[in-house]
Amino acid sequence: MMKQSQSVVEATVSVLGDQFKPGVPVLTYITKDQTGQVVDLVTDSIMEGLTEFSDQARAKYDDRKKVRSYVVGMVNNWFRKGKELNGGTTYVPKNPGSRAGTGDPELKELKLFRKALTEKNAKPEALAKVDAAIAARLQALGTNKIEINLDLIPEELRDLI
Repeated sequence: MMKQSQSVVEATVSVLGDQFKPGVPVLTYITKDQTGQVVDLVTDSIMEGLTEFSDQARAKYDDRKKVRSYVVGMVNNWFRKGKELNGGTTYVPKNPGSRAGTGDPELKELKLFRKALTEKNAKPEALAKVDAAIAARLQALGTNKIEINLDLIPEELRDLI
């Protein structure tokens, strides 16, 4: 059984044939129709049990249409992240840290609490306390990605941090 990444690479090379350009990002020259063909080939491979697909995934994506919708995202992911398909570069996310701490229930509740305070037009001091708690939790999780350029914040607000 082949890995999903390998399945995407093989399907891409198969669809592009002589047009495949090693060392050049596939997204710069593959057409929408060709991408659809890649998606179809990988979907077929999963449906036939030739490509890895966990039992949990099979339960969630229980028909061809659902599997295909999953594969669309998977193919796009490997076009961007797979060195064989992205020109040999190391993938760098556009917004690193934007999902930091998303699995932490305490952080999630702190963010919901802040949103509730904002909707009730809470005092800036209260929001600052919650922001400090959020920053402290991110620090505790080792994912403190909050970077604020104070030069862009109005001077009268800078003392709140």
